[in-house]
Amino acid sequence: MAQKFDLPRIQAILTDFYQLTGFRVGIYTPELEMVAEYPQEHCALCALVRSRARGQCRKSDMAHGQLACTGSEFSSYACHAGLTESLAPIRSERALLGYLMIGQLRTDPTCAAQKSQLKRLARKWGLDFSALQSAYDAMPVVPAKQITAAAHILQVCAAHLCAENMVAPDRQLLPVRFSDYLAQNYAGHVTLDKLCAALGVGKSTLTASCQAHFGASPMELVTRQRIRRAQTLLRQSSLSVAQIAENTGFADPNYFAKVFRRQ
Repeated sequence: MAQKFDLPRIQAILTDFYQLTGFRVGIYTPELEMVAEYPQEHCALCALVRSRARGQCRKSDMAHGQLACTGSEFSSYACHAGLTESLAPIRSERALLGYLMIGQLRTDPTCAAQKSQLKRLARKWGLDFSALQSAYDAMPVVPAKQITAAAHILQVCAAHLCAENMVAPDRQLLPVRFSDYLAQNYAGHVTLDKLCAALGVGKSTLTASCQAHFGASPMELVTRQRIRRAQTLLRQSSLSVAQIAENTGFADPNYFAKVFRRQ
C-alpha cells in the first residue's frame, strides 16, 4: 500500500458518516483495494453474491473507478448486482490517493428490472434465486435524491481527508515524482523520452500511471501545467504574450495562442 492512511481518524469519520446516513461506507486505494469500511458486514444480498462472484464485484468497481478518477466529482452507478453505489475520489494536487465509496443501496421500488438481473446472477453463478429475491425484497428503498445528497457529503469528506493529511501520498509514488518533476521543469524542453529518463521508467509505465491517476497522457499534463502558469502570468504580470509563451515552455507565440484558446 503506497498511500499513507491514518486509520483511527478515518475509521471515526466512516462511523460518523454511517450514523448520519445509514449507508455503508468504505475507503479504498486507487486500485480499489479496501482499506477500511463501516460497518464491516455486507447486506444479505451482497453477502450471497460475493460468496460466488466476489471478483466480479471488484471488476465492476474498477470499471467505474476509472471513470471517476479523472475529476473530483462523485460518480454514481449500478453495480453488476443492480444495486446503487457512489464513488468519490480522494485527490491531491499530485495524485489520486484513493476513493470513498457508499453502496449496496436499493433504489428500484418496482423490482421488475431487478428480478431479471437476479435471475441472470443466479444462472451465471449457481446461486439460489429465491434467496437472492428474498434478500432484495427485505432491503429498504432509498430515494435517488437521498443518495445524491449523501454522495455530496462523501465528496466533502474526501476533500477533508486529503486536507487533514489523513490520506497522504508516499513521495516515492510515480505520480508524485512526475508531478514534482513537472512543477520544476515544465518551462524547459520537455519530451516523453526526457520524462521517462528523469523518472527511470518506460514510456508505457509512465503513460499508464498518468492515465490512471490524472486521466491524461504525460504530455497532455505538461501542456496543462504550462497553460495554468500562463493564466497566472496573464492575470498577475505585465509580460507580453510572447514573453509569457517563452516563460512557460512555448517556443512559438502563435502556437501558444492556439493551444491557450483550445484549453
